[in-house]
Amino acid sequence: MKYTIKTFRKDFPNDDRCLTYLFEARFPNAKGYHLEKGTRRFSGRKGTKHIYPMAGTIFEGSGTPLSSWFYAIYLFSVSKNGVSAKELQRHLGCAYNTAWRMAKQIRKLMESNGDRLTGVVEIDEAYIANRPVLGAIERGGNVKIKVANDMGGAGISAHAIRNISTDAKIMSDNNRAYAWLDRHYEREYVTHSKEYTRGKIHINTMESFWSHVKKSIKGTHNHVSPKHLQSYLDFFSFHHDNRASSVAPFLVLLTRACR
Repeated sequence: MKYTIKTFRKDFPNDDRCLTYLFEARFPNAKGYHLEKGTRRFSGRKGTKHIYPMAGTIFEGSGTPLSSWFYAIYLFSVSKNGVSAKELQRHLGCAYNTAWRMAKQIRKLMESNGDRLTGVVEIDEAYIANRPVLGAIERGGNVKIKVANDMGGAGISAHAIRNISTDAKIMSDNNRAYAWLDRHYEREYVTHSKEYTRGKIHINTMESFWSHVKKSIKGTHNHVSPKHLQSYLDFFSFHHDNRASSVAPFLVLLTRACR
């Protein structure tokens, strides 16, 4: 589903509209409340009860206009190659530290859910920002990416068991560490010194995903700290998983931000 900037500006023209949306999403059963002019709180009929919609969310304690937060979330939802803090700073006209903190909080909204992959699943490893990363991607489905401390058979098996259904069929290369997966899964593999595909046996989908991630990081961020690498990987996983969603990615993120 497409959600254009024209639609965004119509739905969220100002701070009050954003705050009202947040209030209605978080407190659907709160009746008789109104937004106090010039504040960020809603008051009851007698003015003795108050609700602060931003409390407990990524917006809490921020002096940045809520409309700027919503616009930042929109930017993250429509960018396939990432949004750097410098780019966000230019869009919002805010301090770099403010933009960096906002970007960090928005990426937290993009963390993967706990659903395990099924069907035919390709698994592969890569090095990004000088850190080993394990990836598993369901053909035609979602992807699970994790910065890894253990690239041996035990670490690969643990990653697979957490993220891949045991009735899935695994595709890998001939890395000996993947042999550990044979204890739990049906597996086929290609020997890259001889071939890259053998009919339906390949890991081209996973390798294509790695290529996109590496090019995007280099082009958008130039450098990513290993400390924060997982949150950047979550960004790319989110966009992959929501590429054909019936709900616009912006609305998915906004729903998560309202929890």
